[in-house]
Amino acid sequence: MNTASTVVRSLSRVALRSTNIIRMTAPRHFSQSTKMLSVTPELQQALSREIEAEQQLSKDNLQGDIAPTFPGFQVLTKDAEVRLTKKNGAEDILVVFNVNHSVDMEEGFDDEPSQAVAPVPVALPPFTVEITKGDQRLCFHLELVPVDDQPDEYDFRVEEFYVAPSAKNGNEDVPSEVYASSGKYIDPDLHDLLFVRYLEERGLDARFCKTLVAYATHYEHSHVQMAEEQVQEFKLKEDCELRFAAGDDADVCLELVHGYAEVFGTELILNKKYIFPAKSRVAVFTWKSAVIELVGPTESAYVAEQTPMVVYLNTHAAMEQVRQNKETQAHNSGTKAKGPRMLLVGPTDVGKSTVSRILCNYAVRQGRTPIYVELDVGQNNISVPGTVGAVLVQKTADVVDGFERNNPIVFNFGYTSPSKNLSLYEALFKQLASTINNQIQEHDEARISGMIINTCGWVDGEGYKCLVKAASAFEVDVVVVLDHERLYSDLSKELPEFVRLVHQPKSGGVEQRTTQIRSKMRGENVHRYFYGTRANNLFPFTFDVNFDDVILCKIGAEQLPESCLPIGMEIENHETKVVVLEPSVDIKHHLFAFSPAQKADENVLKSAVYGFCLVTEVDMEKRTFSILSPQNSLPSKTLVYSEITHLDDQVQR
Repeated sequence: MNTASTVVRSLSRVALRSTNIIRMTAPRHFSQSTKMLSVTPELQQALSREIEAEQQLSKDNLQGDIAPTFPGFQVLTKDAEVRLTKKNGAEDILVVFNVNHSVDMEEGFDDEPSQAVAPVPVALPPFTVEITKGDQRLCFHLELVPVDDQPDEYDFRVEEFYVAPSAKNGNEDVPSEVYASSGKYIDPDLHDLLFVRYLEERGLDARFCKTLVAYATHYEHSHVQMAEEQVQEFKLKEDCELRFAAGDDADVCLELVHGYAEVFGTELILNKKYIFPAKSRVAVFTWKSAVIELVGPTESAYVAEQTPMVVYLNTHAAMEQVRQNKETQAHNSGTKAKGPRMLLVGPTDVGKSTVSRILCNYAVRQGRTPIYVELDVGQNNISVPGTVGAVLVQKTADVVDGFERNNPIVFNFGYTSPSKNLSLYEALFKQLASTINNQIQEHDEARISGMIINTCGWVDGEGYKCLVKAASAFEVDVVVVLDHERLYSDLSKELPEFVRLVHQPKSGGVEQRTTQIRSKMRGENVHRYFYGTRANNLFPFTFDVNFDDVILCKIGAEQLPESCLPIGMEIENHETKVVVLEPSVDIKHHLFAFSPAQKADENVLKSAVYGFCLVTEVDMEKRTFSILSPQNSLPSKTLVYSEITHLDDQVQR
């Protein structure tokens, strides 16, 4: 267990051996100085000329900055997509169009037009109309066509039509077995009688088409101009980092144009576009040099010349050296040696999760499969909030979405702070440590690769005691303290001598998160659990559950006063007591964990959960409640209550 001689005599001075994954740079002192963004002069000049031309076109042709309106319709836009909705009696009418590639520049628009004022290219996007009534929807795919000999007048042509089931649970996809008929084979008179008149009666007439063309033209043109204004290119020197914050309402596209760069330890692929959602905070680092292009609105974007990346790299190098020593030891002695186990501690908003991600990624790129342990119940990176868990990291994290969450070990705590139930929190992370130790006995690669353990930001009082107990439970041999000298000093007096304690700086790019931001991030985490990400969509199920078919329980009960106990009976730990929970309207919007336990007893505490569901409705008269679940049936009849709530706006109520 004693690894003091093998784990770094000084983590900040260990150099990485020659490898093919990252170049080692000599350590240096770090400050917070930065240099502002650097856009290449050629690109800046070209963009300026293009923006001026677009602004002149807008001034001459679009008659102002406000797009035309659609009487009677509500308009919702997202990037290139526009959705129009309205009620028509018992019918719901939805019109959808996308302005991408809606402008035909091949005819009538020369590079140097002869007109005194160049016309704005007209957008003619194809559009879809869905008219839903009851359980069915009538769908049309329509094309806009100019009216002969009538300038600026437009009509529509039906390209395809079909009848499909109405959309359910926000899923608008049409089943593949639905028959669709082409409008090309319909008699023109029948076309006008069946389709044109039917749609005109619902306000989708020539006037609507003219408004749609004007709106799409304005919308497409304004987005072209906005996109041109939002292109930034940065030249990064070696050991520099581009830090940017995406705007509140729009995505940012990142592309590595030249050189080498990585995001939190994951290498970027040359010329691949990475789409970061609104409000993302990203750091792009290069060990050599790189040219990075950003497209989209950013709150801030700058290049930092001083970063602590060399310190983090040296930390990885030291852990890798320990792994190699343990491999040699295991080979020579035939024992099951364990690799390094690192605990990352520090207050909130010092970058513990980011450093954990970097170290896991570097280990994977070295051919290792480390175990990432998450003890932060507030901002969990493995499962939903209110849990502790672990996952075997077998591939580098996705640049945008982070680590895959396949087959994690998860225990349900049910709160966003350990202070809500300290006894339960300690019991769960001890059970997690025991479960991991049992599972890696026959998994040599995982055992040698070691653990990287992320913790919450509560470092005072009882929170400090939890950190010490966690270090003992997971048998760590390295503790890294980020940006907190007093915590470093206290731990140096508390931890055993064989545990190597290291103090490291936080990155200058770390930002403070408000309570509102943290709450929003928890909501996004729950949403990801059920619906996945853009790159990996998930489609959860919604169904009803009878009260009598399940056992609802919670961990923790009210403490009885001593006067209520029989003489001689000791008070049991009420914080870890499992009690049955009667169904009521109070469980609506709460998460529940599926426990493998057969009844509400101590096995609920000892067992990792199967997964989670969200209660969306409660019907006391029918004695049923509706749940949102990744599976279409109950994997367990024992459901464990969580204080975590989530209002799911994608469930139809």
